Amino acid sequence: MNIYILTEITKREIDSNLLLAVKAASRGHNIIISNMNNFKSLIEKNLLKPGIFHTKSLVHDQKKRSFHELIKKSKLVLTSLDEENGLVRDDLKPFVEMRFSKKDLDICDKVFCWGKHDYISLKKKYPLHQKKFVMTGSPRLDMWKSNFSQYWNTKNQIKKKNILVTLNFALINGFETVEKIFMKYQKSGYFDRNKNYKDELNQYVKESHKILTEYIKLINNLISDFKGCNFIIRPHPREKISFWKKKINSKKNVLISNSGNFNEELASARLIIHNSSTTAFQAAINNVPIISFVPLISKISYGKISNKLGVICKNHREVKSNISKILKKKLKINDKKVQKIINYKLYNSGDLSTSKIINCWEELCKNMNTEEINYTKIKTQLFFVNKISDTKKFFYNLFSSKQENNK
Repeated sequence: MNIYILTEITKREIDSNLLLAVKAASRGHNIIISNMNNFKSLIEKNLLKPGIFHTKSLVHDQKKRSFHELIKKSKLVLTSLDEENGLVRDDLKPFVEMRFSKKDLDICDKVFCWGKHDYISLKKKYPLHQKKFVMTGSPRLDMWKSNFSQYWNTKNQIKKKNILVTLNFALINGFETVEKIFMKYQKSGYFDRNKNYKDELNQYVKESHKILTEYIKLINNLISDFKGCNFIIRPHPREKISFWKKKINSKKNVLISNSGNFNEELASARLIIHNSSTTAFQAAINNVPIISFVPLISKISYGKISNKLGVICKNHREVKSNISKILKKKLKINDKKVQKIINYKLYNSGDLSTSKIINCWEELCKNMNTEEINYTKIKTQLFFVNKISDTKKFFYNLFSSKQENNK
């Protein structure tokens, strides 16, 4: 069986996709992992042989839909597992309306679900497509488990005194302006598919500015209060690190970085501090203590369920007090409450989610004739595609730099 896996955000997805690839290869299957532009080029050159095409989301914009239609015309089986996942939402109505549609489900063969919550919500919203939803869990969830602790523990930081602060301000501190992001969402139909989402997003932006200001104060106070601890400040992969380097006091015990995979930092963390982040689920799975810094009462439900995984602190004094308790091992965690949330949001069975997904792929392709992939032709095609892309980027950056200098 030939399997083609789409990757978008490498830091987030590459390790779990590699796990999928290795497990599938061990069962005799052929794998290619790449991005949308590369795969589009290979399809147009008729270089992808029949098999499975696995995408990281079903609905985004017309470009993505056209790409999926191209996949189906190429007689590939289309499956999806949404990497945005909706884990931090109590109410999945916006998620299932914006990230899925009847039209897109028509051309998809299977949709893999992270857990009970998205599985039940999707079946309820799209009853005509019920058989397409499969509760498997996610390969990313596999990578969060203790089975892979040695894989992530590459830094040999045995003392585990790191305080990991995870940031989630990609919307207001990203590489694109808020206005441009809103325009993209409008064009992609997000606001049409869910009528309340624009208002929710506006409120989220408003609250994020206030929380960000409080985060800056909190971090600068904490690095002075706990000089014996190392602080790893980790912005979201789509955030500008330069902003945080300007705002956070430069100290020997502070590292600001979002390189590599989050799990690498989690492996050496004594605790994490977050707000409304998926990283809380990763920490909870690994029994790493969680402090949820919630300096204001939100008017939206986004993020509240992930905040419940930790000790909710409203101000610097409460955060400082709970850090001290954690370091002294005097903080009691409500394990039953945490486990209830995890069991609802994540399908965390004994078997790897990766194996369940591959089982499903094998069932989908059991009557398909496998044609050998010509890797030599594929490598040659991608070499030229990437050379052209690099050239375009070079001239774009050169032109942008000249424009900036002429201002």
